Amino acid sequence: MKQWKKLDLRKIETRPEEGRLFVMRIEPKSGGPFARVEHRVGKLERLDQPHSDKLWFAEGTGSDLDPAKLKERNKLYWIYVEPFDA
Repeated sequence: MKQWKKLDLRKIETRPEEGRLFVMRIEPKSGGPFARVEHRVGKLERLDQPHSDKLWFAEGTGSDLDPAKLKERNKLYWIYVEPFDA
């Protein structure tokens, strides 16, 4: 079985390839009563902004998340997932 990898956007070796489908595991750093682990499926991509190197997590629902902001309060992990046909 494949292992979860810690998400670090600063290095190519520690992040998923752009455009490839993966699952992001979001674990809250604080263990409050409403803290829960989330799993989201999507891809890393760059928005169409000139001179932008920022990577965004794009979900299939059309929403974009900023992994850098998520990392402030969460531990992020990732693992590749193969696309499937419905």
